[in-house]
Amino acid sequence: MFTVAGMIDRYHDKRIFLYPDHIYSKPWHRRSKSIFIESILLGMPTTEFWCEEDNFGAVSVLDGTQRVKCLLDFVNDKFRLEDLKLLPELEGRYYSELPFRHASTLSNRAELYFTTISYDTHPSLKFEFFKRINSDSYRFPIQAARNFAFREHFRFIRNLQDSCSEYLKPLSERSESLSKNDYLSSASFDELYLLLSALTLTFHGSMPDNEETSEDLLDKAAMLIHFEEIDTRVLERKIRSRLRSLSRSGENSISLDSQPRFSKPTAPRLDAQDSIRLSQNQIANLYIYSLKDEVNSISDFYDVLNSSPRISPRSASSYYRRLFR
Repeated sequence: MFTVAGMIDRYHDKRIFLYPDHIYSKPWHRRSKSIFIESILLGMPTTEFWCEEDNFGAVSVLDGTQRVKCLLDFVNDKFRLEDLKLLPELEGRYYSELPFRHASTLSNRAELYFTTISYDTHPSLKFEFFKRINSDSYRFPIQAARNFAFREHFRFIRNLQDSCSEYLKPLSERSESLSKNDYLSSASFDELYLLLSALTLTFHGSMPDNEETSEDLLDKAAMLIHFEEIDTRVLERKIRSRLRSLSRSGENSISLDSQPRFSKPTAPRLDAQDSIRLSQNQIANLYIYSLKDEVNSISDFYDVLNSSPRISPRSASSYYRRLFR
């Protein structure tokens, strides 16, 4: 538990961090910020903050980023209070303009509850923890939970994307300030590379073909990579080789179309960079046939595209059938 002043001190001492790679937090409007500040000034309890603590005692905020940022901004006079319902006498005031009793209530009396998960918690528990605290979030991507919990897998996937960027790339590059759509697209691209890893591991016998759902298939691959139960250098070489072969057969690089995973694919088309724009399912189907050395020309490339299932399978057995039939 911290006071607002204590939380801000820890932030400036680099003991509290915002915006980890796997988190999206929608910025608040000024009215939402004002309502939150007014609630604290009235003594109302705040929702707890969910964090991960590292081995040095610093915490990364997993849920509550905008509340922390709101407090930081208000104390630094970055916005005025507006549309107040219960404290109209404070309308239009900056923090520095608050009467002493209100400023003291905000800084030294309000209590902020931080619930932390330890850095050495088992990754599988972190995975479930992160999914549950985001269970109410609209269109929350499960891949974000994998990225959070299975860090070695996350690093492998991002390094693999860099090494294969000549052959397979996202529609837009990652940036520091992501919109919601950018965040979802980035998670989809991470998931695509994890799927290619899972298909490669399964095809070469490094992962059993007994998972029930496609999510189980992805979870298993993420854990194998994270716990280094397979040689990731060999896996990277195999994936890069297959993607290079696909790019040559299609006579263009490939980019991932940013559409929901289970939606129907659109017709293949070239984007502004002369890259073939395909859905995750189309790319996965091409990759499966490339693993079997059945995509060796541009006619093979488009034959496989035309035979791709219309939507991504929810069952892992669909992938297994195409891999081994």
